[in-house]
Formats: sequence, C-alpha cells, structure tokens
Amino acid sequence: MPYGGEALDDPERLDALRRTGLLDSPPDPGFDRLTRLATRLLKAPVSLVSLVDDHRQYFKSFTGLTGPAATARETPLSQSFCQHVVTTGEPLVVADAPADERVATNLAIPELGVRSYAGVPLISPDGHPIGAFCVIDAEARTWSDEELEILRELAGSVMTEIELRNAVHQAEEAQRRLALLAQASALLATLDSSQTLEQLARLAVTTLADWCSIVVVDEDGISLSRVCIAHADPDKQDLVERLRQSERHDPSARTGVAEVIRSGRPQLISLVDADFVARLPQADGYRQIVVELGFSSAMLVPLAARGRTLGAITFARGAGPPYGDQDLYVAADLGRRAALALDNARAYEAQREIASTLQRSLLPPALPSIRHFKLAAAYKTPGDTVLVGGDFYDVFPLRGTGWGVVIGDVQGKGSAAASLTALARYTVRAGALTLRNPKQVLRALNEAVLQEGERFLTVCLATLQPAGEGIRGRVCVAGHPLPLVVRADGVVEPVGRPGTLLGVVRDVELSVVTFELRPGDLLVLFTDGLVEARRDGAQFGISGVERVLRGCAGLEPGQVVGALDAAVTDFVGGPPRDDMAILALGRTAATAP
Repeated sequence: MPYGGEALDDPERLDALRRTGLLDSPPDPGFDRLTRLATRLLKAPVSLVSLVDDHRQYFKSFTGLTGPAATARETPLSQSFCQHVVTTGEPLVVADAPADERVATNLAIPELGVRSYAGVPLISPDGHPIGAFCVIDAEARTWSDEELEILRELAGSVMTEIELRNAVHQAEEAQRRLALLAQASALLATLDSSQTLEQLARLAVTTLADWCSIVVVDEDGISLSRVCIAHADPDKQDLVERLRQSERHDPSARTGVAEVIRSGRPQLISLVDADFVARLPQADGYRQIVVELGFSSAMLVPLAARGRTLGAITFARGAGPPYGDQDLYVAADLGRRAALALDNARAYEAQREIASTLQRSLLPPALPSIRHFKLAAAYKTPGDTVLVGGDFYDVFPLRGTGWGVVIGDVQGKGSAAASLTALARYTVRAGALTLRNPKQVLRALNEAVLQEGERFLTVCLATLQPAGEGIRGRVCVAGHPLPLVVRADGVVEPVGRPGTLLGVVRDVELSVVTFELRPGDLLVLFTDGLVEARRDGAQFGISGVERVLRGCAGLEPGQVVGALDAAVTDFVGGPPRDDMAILALGRTAATAP
C-alpha cells in the first residue's frame, strides 16, 4: 500500500528513525549483502541503503560508491535524491536526471555523478518513511517494472533485517536476565509467572498463614490486580473466589497494599482490631469477605526485585498467635525470593514471546490463496524454547502464472540462525524473479551464504506451473530430504535428486528434476525434524512418513499435514523435541481457462 510522505523534520518520523539505532552505526554485513545483491540483480554500479534525517542522508550500506561521500558515509540533503522518496512516501524513478525538473538542480548530479536513479521508501513498522533503498547509474537509463519490483522486495528485506535486529537485541537483553534463574528456590523455579505466584500462595497457607493474597502492579505501572489467593481450609473456596473477583485495590490509598507497593517497606499488623476492619473497603462485600476468611493478624510485604516493586503479598491468620518480628523477617525473605522468581519468569515469558514473534516473522503470515493449488502447512517448535529455530518455508508468485515453493533448514538456533533464515528467504524470492532455473537460484543462495561464512543450510526449491488439469513442476534439492508425491491411488514416490547442502563449498552439485501432479496427487515437503523425531532411540524416519502418506490418498492437503503431525506426536509421545515444518499442496479441480 502507498504511504503518505512526511516532512523531513517531523518529530515522530525522526523518532522512528532514531529507534532503529542505525544512524552513525558502523558498516554491517547484514545490510551490505543486500546492496551487493541489488547491484548484481539490477546490474547497477551503485546501490545504497540511505537513511534520511532532517539535514542529511546517511548511508547504512553502499556498494559501488567512491570518493568523499563513501568515506564520510553521508551527504547533505543538497546531494540527496532519497529525500524525495521520504517526503512523498513513494518510489522515485529518474531516467535522465539533468532533464528531470524534480532533481535537475540537485548537486548529486555534478558531485556524485548521478544520471539515473531508482529508489523505494523504507517504511518503519509504525508507518513512517525513514529512508530509501536505491540504485544509481552514471548513464541515462530506463528502469523496468520488473527491476522496480526487485527493488521493492529488497527494501522489504532491509526492514525485515532492521526488525530482526531489534528483536534479537531484546532477546539478548532478556537472556542476560535469565542467567539469574538459578538463584530462585526449587519451589519457585517454574518459568511460568502464574505458577510462580500459585506456588507461593500454596506454600504460604501450609507454613505461614491461614490465607494468602497476592496483588501485582499492572502493565500500566499504576493499577493493581489481585492475581492469586489461597486458603488453608478447602471449605472456604467460595469465599476465596469472591475475594478474587472483588474490587480492585486503590493504588492511591495511603494504607495497606498500595502503601507497601509505593514505599517498598513491609507492614506488620500484629493485631487486627475493630478500627482497622472499619477502614477496609466495603464495595463488592470486600470487608465482609475478609472477616469471614479470618483476619486477626496480618503481614504485608513487597514483591521487590532488581530495584522494582512488582506487587505485594498479604499473609493473614484468622486465629492463633499474632505475627511477630521473626515472622515478618521470614515473610519478607519469602517475598524477595518470590519477586526474583516472578521477575525471572516474566523475563523468560518475554523472551519466549520475542522468540515466537521473531519465528513468525521468518515464515509467511499466511499461505497465499492460489487459484490453481490447494495448500496447507504446519510449523512446530519445542514448547519451552526461547531460541529461534532455522526451519522455514515460503510460497511466492513467479512471473506469469507460476509459483515458487521453498522449504529449508538452517543449521543451529538463535540470532545467527534467524539472520541466515531471513537471508535465505529473501535471496530465493529475489532470485526467482530473474533466474528461471531453480538450480541457478540455489547457486545464488549458496554464494550469499558463503559470504556469511559461519553456517550452512539445506533447501528444497520447487517451481510449479498449471498444465491443463495438472501441475508441471521442477524441483532442485540441496542437502534436504527429498519431497514425496502421493499419487491418487496411494502410491508414494520421492521426486528430485540429492544435492550438496549450501554454505560449505562453492561448487555445489545440484540437479533439476521435472515432475507432474495429476488431479488427486499431492506434493509433500518437510524438514528433517519430522524424519528424525525419536522415541527410545528409534527414529520416525522416512519410512514412517511414507507409511502415513500411503493412507492419505484422496485427502486434502490440510488433512495430510494433520495426519503427519498427529502421527509423529503419537510416535514421540508428546510435543516435538526439534523444529519441524511440513508443507503439502495439490491441484484444485479443473477450472476454465
């Protein structure tokens, strides 16, 4: 969708630019490979990732630029074509700059030798144009629609790279906090924040209190919510539920829980008298509920960890000796331990959410709706993982009526694997727009991966074209499990030939194999997490996959994916222990041309 332009000095736009953390940052290979890819695919001598603030354009990455601008990695706006991309929020295409009134007086023409230019906007997640991805030629040149489409794809990849780095930075910050998990006690070691509080409340009513209530500070940093309450007497469960649903605590109150959270200091109420009870809130029957639960002595202690107060705990007795200083010391120590465990659990949950969000960003948000094919996919990761896996898949249009289907597996996990996964996806997408042969696309990907020099990956790439009532396909496999075709009569057969995995050697052995899918046939692609699933040392194996597929004749792609998922889950006896991706597709019923 087009974006409206913004003034270069717009505060919100400048804030979005600053939040990227890229201004005045050192060169980065993650962006440099994109500008190199642009010059190679578009045969342009210069390519730039240009960030534009209110007085200059800064080159986060460039290929082919020389002279003072390359040394300084910036130019004033008087030498910037990219500023027009930002102020309009739309692509700028210039075939012959001196003859184009929009830029004819721009000093980039005499000082940088710019004759022709094509640039597309870089749009931040919140919709602000922050710069441009552009290519430049010293000769007059007409830019084709196909070249502009490639440039748009690469600009999208730049923003993916920026978002990826921001997510990785957050994950790394959370990872450092998780190093303190070992300091939590065995009882509070769970990495689920709700379980942490439940564990604490149950512990309290078996050792220190007749009932225990926990209040936490909401995400707004002001409001207070009662999230957990337990009582030693099961017969009072109804009262417990009524208290849980009663009025929220007043964060401005000068006594009780609100004061403990505000001050960070514990309170000891050795004896609850009538005057104290009279000061309790009456709304929702709160005062009466507390009296019925039992309230003769109480302690309120903060949940404080790492300089922040996360909430407060109320320990209460309905009978027995009143609390004393030693009781308060134990309660305060338990509060400190619980707060640390809660903070760790929240950090873990935040990191897991970051990892999940990052993982989703490396996969299509949804499979495309295609007139000629039916598609279904599944992606599974271990439920307790906080690291991004390297399995990926993608389905994307080719020129004309064709579609590309890719599935792959990057070695390892974490931020480096995520970065290479992103590289693989956008290199395949960009390459498939200009290189018709799947083998050429994977060779280009191999070159890009070798420049990274640290990890390898396996890939299976297929191109599909509708052919009458069927599908004509070509497949190239690089170190990946061969895809399987499920014929309408239940016969299961592999397609493709094994090839060299990518990122290890320059001269890879790859083959392209042609195949056909007739109505009722299905193509099934998967990663090795499916075949290598284990139980008691035994592997699910390719034989397990084929056994399931032989019973899938006549099923829809979604049913086939579901059958494989259910079979491997049953085999393992629970969730997968490794990442696993499955993709199935087949020809829809014949349609009129």
